Amino acid sequence: MAGRPRLPISTFGSIKTAEVGPGRFRAWTRFRDWDGETRQVTATGSSRSAAKTALKVDLAARMSIGRLARRAVTLEARPTCRHPVVEALAGVGEVAVPSGRAEPCWSGS
Repeated sequence: MAGRPRLPISTFGSIKTAEVGPGRFRAWTRFRDWDGETRQVTATGSSRSAAKTALKVDLAARMSIGRLARRAVTLEARPTCRHPVVEALAGVGEVAVPSGRAEPCWSGS
């Protein structure tokens, strides 16, 4: 029998909570980061719901970082300049193409 399927990237599993001291709670879950590694993420609070909320805030930040990282990789890999004049001047910044509109160019480095 096969094991549990991996979490998709930038997602998390079920959130668990436990009381760790008088009036202190810990919430934790497993999160699959944008690099493919699954990590345990924890947060604490003065109540179960406060700990869960703090954890969800941290998870939202991690998901945003993952989206930014994927977008940066996509932009780097995507051909951005298609017009021959723009391609010849790649890396210059904004170049006016014959159609009259400006297109951004990145050298890819």
